[in-house]
Amino acid sequence: MILRDLWAVIFLSICFCIEAQTVSVGPFYSPSKHYEALGVVGESDGSLVLARATAEKNTGLIKDIQLELFDLESLSLKSTYTFENIAENKQLNYPEGIYCWNDKVAIFTSAFVKENKSYQLNMSLLQGDGTLSTQQTLLTSTTENFAYNRKRFILSVSENHRSLACLRLSKSIQKNESRIEIGRYDSIFSEISHFEVNVPFDAESPEIVDVLTDNPGNVHALIKGFRNEEAVYSMFAFPVFGNETVEYQLNIPGKVINSIKTSLTTEDKLLISGLTRERFESPERNSGVFFLRIDRESGNVEAKGNFRFDTDLNGLYAGEERKPLRNAFDGFAMNQIVAGKNNTATLIAEYFKEEEKCETDYRTGIITCFQVYKSGDVLLMNFNEKGSVDWFIQEVKKQQSTDDDGRYLGSVEVANKHLGLSIVYNGLPSKDANKPETTIEFFNKSTLTIQQISSNGQSLLEPLATIPELPILPFTSRKLQNGATYILSEINGKASIVLLKP
Repeated sequence: MILRDLWAVIFLSICFCIEAQTVSVGPFYSPSKHYEALGVVGESDGSLVLARATAEKNTGLIKDIQLELFDLESLSLKSTYTFENIAENKQLNYPEGIYCWNDKVAIFTSAFVKENKSYQLNMSLLQGDGTLSTQQTLLTSTTENFAYNRKRFILSVSENHRSLACLRLSKSIQKNESRIEIGRYDSIFSEISHFEVNVPFDAESPEIVDVLTDNPGNVHALIKGFRNEEAVYSMFAFPVFGNETVEYQLNIPGKVINSIKTSLTTEDKLLISGLTRERFESPERNSGVFFLRIDRESGNVEAKGNFRFDTDLNGLYAGEERKPLRNAFDGFAMNQIVAGKNNTATLIAEYFKEEEKCETDYRTGIITCFQVYKSGDVLLMNFNEKGSVDWFIQEVKKQQSTDDDGRYLGSVEVANKHLGLSIVYNGLPSKDANKPETTIEFFNKSTLTIQQISSNGQSLLEPLATIPELPILPFTSRKLQNGATYILSEINGKASIVLLKP
């Protein structure tokens, strides 16, 4: 999991459509052994870019990097570039991320400079001959101590891939204050601005958990910390012009935020939504939701709501079951908040659990332990223009795997032009689709499953005329500017790219 978090033949084209959704599957290819997928990182010079890496045995940190470039339409593999030992010396080259930026593939690393006790964010570009350019230092940030095996910077690229923001948050040892340093860069990698600001975030162990950069270059940072062992959050906005900082305190009296997601809309709105529980309830309990829509120009909160599942949302369930049980959404975590038309939005959350299980061989007494990963149902909830809930639904999905980092678990959400949302995941073969309660464990026997969710919460299992042969890896999903979504499909040393067109 550490590896993934640090950074997710003859041509055969398989297409099938149902109204607005088109799925294409590219030709099979054999990925290099020992290179695990990090994810689709974007588009560069007319090619889809997929990043892979090897990991060190002891730390699980990235050691070697491999870039695979695919044709955007035929989905066939065009070229592969391998860079060995790129992060061998973690003090001088710690992996920070791989991004497609201004039609270029950029590999970011950081270095600790002993002489002046500073961190440096460095970048190299993939060149036409398959080599990396000379490192360019983008941001230098002073530090009070050297942290081992930790990311030092947070990177964020705008949707149009023209603006880049580099952030570093630090907490002073002498003073009880948090400091954010931000560097902004344009499409030709020139610095637009560089500033530091002390943020009034009074909590222990502060960290930046999400950053959003819009096309003009405005930066929005979500910070998480702990107060009395409870998670607390604040959203800070840093306009591209001036040094003004706007804070949105996400404190809900009497409640604890379990998980949270943010997004930006094309109408200059900031969306924030999450799952909550009462202070006296257990940590895995999700008993309610909250929603905020903020005008980013004025800073005004346009719409907000705070709702309990068992009281405020009675009668709004759009599924077959009239009223889910009180603990129906325990163990769920936010997946994303999707902006809709006319200032509407859809919350998406999903059940996920990782646990260790041990078995004893009664003949030898040997105890064998293994990691079990479970992913379950999907919660979708629609907020209207006023911030109230119009409907919510629980889509049934049961998945389980062992000792594989849960790489085949989860779902991909794809927006459609006419049908609302599509939920894509590894599911049952079509002949077993009427048994959604069955748990998928052997993903080589699963099929691509698409659940259509209409704008009023009605669900339809999309019939697929032709089924891709390989299961998808949900964490590799990437939506490009043209609205198309690309996912890696892979198992047992064989892979292909899946394209979903809205």
